Amino acid sequence: MHFDGDATDSTGKSTQTTSNVTFPKSTQKFVTASCYFHGSSSYVQGSMAAALGTGDFTIECWLNLTSISSYQTFFSFANRGNTGISIGVSSGYLATYDGSSSTYSSGSPLTAGSFGHVCIMRSSSTLYFYVNGVLAGSTAWSRNVTSTIFRLGNLIDNGNDQVTGYMDDFRISNTAKYTTSGFTVPTAPFTTAAVKQYTLSHYGINAQSSLPFTTLSASATLAEGNTYLVSSGAYTLTLPTPGYYPCPTIKIINLSSSSQTISGAIEGSSSTTKPVPAATSSSGTSMELAWNGTYWYRLMGGSGIGSTATTTLGTITTGTWNGSAISIAYGGTGKSSWTSYSMPYASGSTTLSEIAPNTAPTKKYLAMTGTGSAGAAPAWDTVAGSGITGVDAWTDSGTLSLADINKLVTVTHTATAGKTVTIPLYSAVAFPTYTYIEVQNISDVGVTTIAGASGVTVNGVSGGSLSIGRNQRASLFCTAQNTWAISRPGTILDGIGASDPVTVIQPTGGNTQIYAIGLSYTVPQVTNGTAAPTSTPAKVGDIHVDATNKKIYVATGSSSSSDWTAVN
Repeated sequence: MHFDGDATDSTGKSTQTTSNVTFPKSTQKFVTASCYFHGSSSYVQGSMAAALGTGDFTIECWLNLTSISSYQTFFSFANRGNTGISIGVSSGYLATYDGSSSTYSSGSPLTAGSFGHVCIMRSSSTLYFYVNGVLAGSTAWSRNVTSTIFRLGNLIDNGNDQVTGYMDDFRISNTAKYTTSGFTVPTAPFTTAAVKQYTLSHYGINAQSSLPFTTLSASATLAEGNTYLVSSGAYTLTLPTPGYYPCPTIKIINLSSSSQTISGAIEGSSSTTKPVPAATSSSGTSMELAWNGTYWYRLMGGSGIGSTATTTLGTITTGTWNGSAISIAYGGTGKSSWTSYSMPYASGSTTLSEIAPNTAPTKKYLAMTGTGSAGAAPAWDTVAGSGITGVDAWTDSGTLSLADINKLVTVTHTATAGKTVTIPLYSAVAFPTYTYIEVQNISDVGVTTIAGASGVTVNGVSGGSLSIGRNQRASLFCTAQNTWAISRPGTILDGIGASDPVTVIQPTGGNTQIYAIGLSYTVPQVTNGTAAPTSTPAKVGDIHVDATNKKIYVATGSSSSSDWTAVN
């Protein structure tokens, strides 16, 4: 007997007689309640289907006595002096009396105010005493127990030796349940070995081991802490309204080909119904509910098994998906198949589209050009110069900006006069120190001039500049606010004079020109031979060296060969 609200035993028998006992839900060893004996005229009396005879048996329960100072009989058979026995507790120790002699246990006694497990077991005509699973004594005892009437709470003969305290999970077995040396006490309510336990999986219900449950063959009001089995038929199963929280769950196992209706305060509604779906040819269905103090909530099963809706889903470890494509709203793609090597993209807030694979034999990359406030559909494209990050392509004069930092600025033009790249004042564009920019003149005519604005120092000159010829590049480096160093291969930074730094050395026809700010200089052409020159000089200042005769000639004109004048 579990005493979970009454004295009904595990077979469903509820014909026991009770007197002055209650079933409080505030104190119990297991599940929802226990049986409380108040002392005076307080007992539970019942009968067994068959006598124990001379065979093995086990009588056990959990006791929580208010006091252990007096002798208290918690079990007795009728006519104990001839055909039965009584079992009690004396100062915390187990004691038996069969009408002629008493036997007491030893070892550790029970403690008042807490549950302890007590057990009397007969095995091969020896009676064993156990307290909390520990062997506490034994004695030879082979009496033929023919009485089937028993009482819990006091002596059945005269009502004496009354118990004051709690009893939970009482059981009589017609076998020796434990090893004689001792055992581990139960950690869960006693079960009925004749009934199979049904365990649940996403494949259904499988019979495994023992578990007590109530078989229903009609509509009924359920009780918390119980498991119910429906083998056939369709019923309405009404849920209780427990007066305490937390409390045990209710489990319903449906092996019927019809669905069952659960009725009561369920999931936010004070009066509603939920189905336990019908069993299939290969598996049963189930529902488990838990009480939160106001409503019952489904922990598993119900409409999620064998039906079209699932409110709570755990981890699915095996199985085959037989459903349709999962929509984007529920985390899916909305597609049941994809083109090989394609790529998905969100074409709308609830739409997933597919980019066909690049089938061209050349490399392409996904490109997207937005509107300034929204994106656009991506597409395969090749990379063009304008699409390379780090290059700013100019076709006219302009002023550098922060967007040009660490980039290459290319200047393309057709004007012989060239174009100008201006370095602005720090107050206009706050270039940080150590800014690096490169400028490339990719024109075939003219020069590109890199000039500092008024107040900007370039290569040591306020407002200075540097020109680069066709297809030449210059490197710009900010050393401080409004101070820049500019260089390029072949540039002479010191210049011809303090005010005329050389910026470009460039061949022009047969001459070499040096360009400075506002000026250009022609470099003399030097030739050599084994005799005096016979050709007309190209220009005044040209030099000819007679290596054989060790003579040097300078052109003093450019009209005839006679314009060569020996200088040594």
